[in-house]
Parts: sequence; C-alpha cells; structure tokens
Amino acid sequence: MAVLIKQCRILACALFVFIFVGCSNEEPVIEPGWQLAQDIPRLKIQTRLDHHLLSHDEVQSTEDYVEATLSIDGQGVYEDQGITTIKIRGRGQSTFAQPKKPYKIKLPVQESLLGLPPGQEWALLANFQDGPLMCSMLAMKLGHILEMPFTPVLVPVEVSINNEYLGVYWLTAHKEVAPERIALDEEGLLLEFVRAGQRAERPEDKDFYQFQSTNFNLWVQIHHPSLHKVAMQDLELAQKQFGEIVRQWEEWEQAILDRSFSHDYGQILDKTSLAHLLIIYQFTRNIALNTPQSIYLHKNKDQVLTFGPLWDFDEAYGGSAYREYFIHNMDQDVLTGTQPGTQFFEVLLQDPELHKILKKEWKIFRQKGLGELRVFMANYVDLLDNTGAYQRDYARWYKEQDATKESQRKTLRAYEKDMNLWLDQRAGYMDKLLKDWKKERVSSFKLSSRSNICRNG
Repeated sequence: MAVLIKQCRILACALFVFIFVGCSNEEPVIEPGWQLAQDIPRLKIQTRLDHHLLSHDEVQSTEDYVEATLSIDGQGVYEDQGITTIKIRGRGQSTFAQPKKPYKIKLPVQESLLGLPPGQEWALLANFQDGPLMCSMLAMKLGHILEMPFTPVLVPVEVSINNEYLGVYWLTAHKEVAPERIALDEEGLLLEFVRAGQRAERPEDKDFYQFQSTNFNLWVQIHHPSLHKVAMQDLELAQKQFGEIVRQWEEWEQAILDRSFSHDYGQILDKTSLAHLLIIYQFTRNIALNTPQSIYLHKNKDQVLTFGPLWDFDEAYGGSAYREYFIHNMDQDVLTGTQPGTQFFEVLLQDPELHKILKKEWKIFRQKGLGELRVFMANYVDLLDNTGAYQRDYARWYKEQDATKESQRKTLRAYEKDMNLWLDQRAGYMDKLLKDWKKERVSSFKLSSRSNICRNG
C-alpha cells in the first residue's frame, strides 16, 4: 500500500509539472550541465570575407581568425539566439587536416551559449575519427561522474557554415583560465603533458613554453600563467617565470624518485585525482597515457597538483582504424611499452596507498556510477537516432566512403551494442586487474630501475 501511495504521489507531481509548466508560454530552457535535451540545436555561421566562397573552406587557418556571424536555433529546447558577430578559426593539429574540421569561436564579450557558463572563447569539436559520435561524450560523462575537476560539458549541435551542412559537433568551453572555466588564482599553474616535437620557436607563441623533464623525459607545456602574453610586454620576466616553473617541476619529479621520500608524494600530487585519472584512462583504454599527451594538471598557490581537465580520447576504446572503436583490446592493460608516460605512471602505481584508493574509488563507481553512465549513454544514443542527427552526419561524411566497404558498415545501434559490450568486458577486466594487483602491476616496473630513466643518477 505504501508503495502504491508513493507511486500516486509521483504521478500527481508529474501531472502538475505537465499542466502548470509544460503548458506555459515560456520557451523551455535546458539547465547547464549534463542534462540531455529532446532535440539538437542548430548553429548557423556565416563568414564575412569580401570574396564569396560559399563553403566552410573559407576558414582555412588555425592561426588567423575570420570575421563571421552566429545564430542559434534552439529547436524549442534551448533559447534561440539572434545574429551575433563572432570570429572563427580552425583548431587542433592533425584533426584540422581531416575533412570535417574542428573550430574555435571567439565572441566579442563573455556570453552564455546553450545554457553553459559564460565565456568568450568556445570550441566546436568535430569528432571526425569518432564515427559513432560516442567516444569523447562517454569519457567526459565518466569524468563528470568521478568528479574530475573542470571536466568539460559537451553539448551536441548541428553546424552549418555558409549554408553548407557540416554535421554533428560538440560545443564546449574552450580550455582557458577564467572564473567560469578553469578557476585558478594568479599564482596557480595549468600544465599539460604534450607530444614531443611541438615546441614553437618564438617566445611570443604559447607553444614556446614547453620543456622536457630530466628524470622521466616528459614534455610539459605551461598554459597558465600565459607566459607568451608576458613575453610581449617583458621578455626577461617571462623567461624568469619559465625557469622557475621548470625548476619546480624538476624538484617534484626528483622527490617522487627519491628513495627517502618513499611513497609520500601526496604532498605534491593529489592521489584521489590520480586514481580517478587512472580509472578513466584504464577503463577507456586511452593509450595516450603512455606518451603522455593531452593530460592536464593544475594547482593553486599552496595547494598540490591535481589532474584535470580531461581532454582528447581519440586514442581510446581499442583504436580508430576505420572507426573500429569498442571491439579491440578489451582485455589489455592501457600501460604498455617504455614510453615516458608509461614509466612515470608505473612508478606512481607502486604506491600501496594509491592501490587502496583505486580499489575504493573503483568499487564506488562499479556500484553506482557505471549504471549512471549506461543510462546517460542510452539516452544520448536515442537523441542522435530519434532526431535523425546521426543519419545526417553519416550521409555528409561517411556514406560515400562506406559504399566501398560494405562489410564494415555499421548502424548507430550496432555501435551502441559494441559500446555496451566494451563497458561489460572492460569492467570485468578492471575487477581482475585490481584484485591481482601485486602479481600484475608491482613486478612490471621497480624503483630500482630508476637509474635507467634518470639522467642524473
């Protein structure tokens, strides 16, 4: 009887919402965060160049902005937005060379788009390699569940530039230090592990402020403070700050490797955020952990380094050969080989306290978070399917290509089935990995081998 009464109350509340809210003349608005809408908004961008190449190819550079206008059709679930003057350029490196290109948008002033916190700079992620349009969305939702700091919210949108339909993109906040974005104090740090060979030559270029660490050979880029902006005003000051940050990093690395330091690196690095990062990268099998690349750390003054925000999962879920995600390497460790990232994280993984944290956090996620992740992704796939957005994106970018590869063609629902199988098998692998910790993990890399990776003995 109590259950029946409770169900009646829920039904009454639902009817109240339908009658008094659903019938309102006010336009429905989705709140910021990870609540999925019932439709996908349309972003229309028109460039304003003097000549008339009515094509998205007018945006040809990742350095130079093009003046344009932006309007948003919220499709009844987001607020419509009239014509706004913007600047747009390409973004990314190898991704901008692909047919479906990612973009960066800059507004005249800080403004909210589609319910997201206000900001001036925004990213349109193209997800061209991600044929099922699921990979980064799954990873970012996973980061949200595990409370990784500053995990970007991805809003699916359909984009056209100069009346040319470009398919499904994800609108998200550009990675910038700001109160509503990555909230750090003036003396804070935002660092990124990056791939070698990307350092710029001019101090006024943000990519100039990269260095290779002494002990692990990690390539680290400094994003905050913005030393390239400092260099435009005072080159000597920028060089001084750069040198100080490099020195500080070297001290941290040496402390991690110092035998007398034992495993008390928690004074330097937040172990819970490390555990969450390792769970995310192991569960998705993002092999970028080995390089490492696109892995961010941040700290405020007098605080420890913390991992976050998450970014870039193109190398996850078993690889991207012809969009073959979710079907390869389901039972293989993410850490493999002898790359700098592999060695760095293997050393950290020898910490018994980290093992306890990993087991605890994984158990919590296994019991509660995995179900939440499944429900969210099921709703997300329904959104792509029911709105026809996936079919339109597929027709724009993949249909002609797939016509020559009939045996490899997949539907959205086939990708969904593969994804769910991946979640099942990868979760089972994680259970076994943590259970067999001593046998599988500690023996794979010993602190005594640090002389093999240290330049200074």
